[in-house]
Amino acid sequence: MANFSAAVQAIEQQYLTKAQAQIYTGLSERSLDYARERGELTFYKHGKRVLFKKADLDAWMERHRAGADLEHLVNETVAEVLGK
Repeated sequence: MANFSAAVQAIEQQYLTKAQAQIYTGLSERSLDYARERGELTFYKHGKRVLFKKADLDAWMERHRAGADLEHLVNETVAEVLGK
């Protein structure tokens, strides 16, 4: 039972409901829905429940950050992946 509870807790830390995603990003429900509808933001749906992975929200927000230096972001990501 403890292993199951730990697994559920790990999943809950990675995924957010729509309401939690709004708080996490500081964006309105409509803004998140619009990004989903345009295919900009990855989401998971089970029945009526919509979930967002925190890493997907972080990546989406970084791509839409005002004044984001794309070349710097690419170089930083490549260095991170290559372990430099």
